[in-house]
Amino acid sequence: SMILNNRRARVRIIIFEAQMLSQRGHQLLQLANALSSFIEIREGSREHESYSEAMLVADSCGFIHRYAWDRYEANANFNSRHQCRALLNTFESMWEPATSSVHLRRLSI
Repeated sequence: SMILNNRRARVRIIIFEAQMLSQRGHQLLQLANALSSFIEIREGSREHESYSEAMLVADSCGFIHRYAWDRYEANANFNSRHQCRALLNTFESMWEPATSSVHLRRLSI
């Protein structure tokens, strides 16, 4: 996989319903636990709860941006550092106040 072949790879994900994902045993959480050195998931802060977009930014030059999370319409560009920088700035402003949720932690027994 792309993550395993690059030791510097980093995946950061912000979610807003950690408890629901945890209760459902979502596979994303299982993957993040298995690859915890590469994947970090945080729960978004209340100030960003109304954010209804979804974004994926790769290698600071490619992106997929959905303007409404509940619609399957998106803008994609795989060679746009300028737009990636703007999306990353938005993401960083949401990442900083986001926290690690107790619902996202794996119990090792």
